[in-house]
Amino acid sequence: MSQLANILLTEKLEPKISDRILSSYKLKKPERMETTANDVFNFGVVLLQLLTGRKPESLVEEARNAIMKGGSISAMADPCLNGAYIVTEFQNVLSIAVQCTTPNEQERPNMEEVLQKLEETQILSLNFKSNCKNF
Repeated sequence: MSQLANILLTEKLEPKISDRILSSYKLKKPERMETTANDVFNFGVVLLQLLTGRKPESLVEEARNAIMKGGSISAMADPCLNGAYIVTEFQNVLSIAVQCTTPNEQERPNMEEVLQKLEETQILSLNFKSNCKNF
């Protein structure tokens, strides 16, 4: 499973998977390679870690409960954010992460759909921010 500790940043702040992780993938036999659905799941876990500041243990289930069962969205936010986030934007990204971590692989979005949803969230955020400047 992907973890934030396995994602490094270059000098230009571009993400890079650590060489240790890449070498472990190279050692795997082809029949055991990760599937696209697993990549989407792992990306969802990384998104959840970024949103919450927590380690992945039980995080997927907590996020699913917050989205699907009406749990507290604000309780999922990283305390370091000190409430400095747009709630609807946070909820949209949390929802995307939950979709990525759906137990049934066939129900997960592909990465193109994930990117489109993230871009839509960004556009909504930019529209909201530009409208707020008018007040």
